[in-house]
Amino acid sequence: AGHARAESAISLREQGKHKEALAAFRKLSKDATYGKAALYELALLHHAMGMHSEGDEVAGSIGFKFRLNDAIFEGGQGIRERSTGSKSAKVFDNLVPEPLLQALRTAFSPDSNFWTAHQYPTDSFFSYNISIDEPGVTTKGGKKGKKDAPNPAGSGKPIPASTFALLQQLAVHILPAARSVF
Repeated sequence: AGHARAESAISLREQGKHKEALAAFRKLSKDATYGKAALYELALLHHAMGMHSEGDEVAGSIGFKFRLNDAIFEGGQGIRERSTGSKSAKVFDNLVPEPLLQALRTAFSPDSNFWTAHQYPTDSFFSYNISIDEPGVTTKGGKKGKKDAPNPAGSGKPIPASTFALLQQLAVHILPAARSVF
């Protein structure tokens, strides 16, 4: 039932029926399996509609502390240089181990089945919502997952277990470095 409601909410959003999609994602946010992903989608939809305070509140409820500038969500209307804030980036050498980097290069290479499985090229946007605490996937020395992971906020298709595990392994290496500077 939750999967069908997720598909319906995504379909409403993709059809441009934003008010109906807001209501559908709010209802779905109570679902044990799809709740966090629904809240994520709800926050993004609020921002896309220019309702940034509402989007920030929803995103904050699931742990987000930072987000992109309003102009990004509004299609770049009126973008201008900011005169305040940091204008630097952090760079980490050798953050991702070579075997993982090679596996990611293979998984997302132009000739990998990832692109055809997701029907690229596509006019639709999708993203993966992946918890780094998801059981059954590789993290720090854990076991690899044996089944595909749910992807309620994405393309409607499950994330292949191998891709899911690679993305989680990448997060395990990136998050400590990011936390050390932010």
